[in-house]
Amino acid sequence: MSEAGASGPYVTTKQRQRPCAHALLVGLVHSFNAAHGSFDSDSGLLYAADTGAGCASALVFDSETGFEIRWVEEQTMSVFQQVIDAPDRRVLVTNELVNVQLNPLAARNEQVVFRDAATGRAAARTEELSPRMSQGANISPGFHGRVHFPGTDGKIYEVTVRSE
Repeated sequence: MSEAGASGPYVTTKQRQRPCAHALLVGLVHSFNAAHGSFDSDSGLLYAADTGAGCASALVFDSETGFEIRWVEEQTMSVFQQVIDAPDRRVLVTNELVNVQLNPLAARNEQVVFRDAATGRAAARTEELSPRMSQGANISPGFHGRVHFPGTDGKIYEVTVRSE
């Protein structure tokens, strides 16, 4: 996956204005979650996010030792997380609120982000969406690399992922 879009190519770089886990640990940001996690029963990975701290992560649970973090990425999201594709090539589909300052829910721009679910590596992302998704929306998987989401204007939008 390297190219797709509501329109145009994926952006592969971004700038973050807040550190992720460190800011949360030293009390620089408030923890809250507008996004909902997902669980992949095949891999045993739990995907979680903290909207306030701007973190996306994957954890695995061990009954002897508890949760172990597999990966953490800086990403501020506000929608349900979807795990799609076959077990050996899972993709985590989420959103990212961009240009977040103090209040993530007041962000004016966002992108759909496709991550390698095992490693957290961003495999693809859209340009900034217009209009934005509804807060707490579900990015619903479709067929042939398509996902759908509700916009704040009441319409349903489609993003199609294409391979190089």
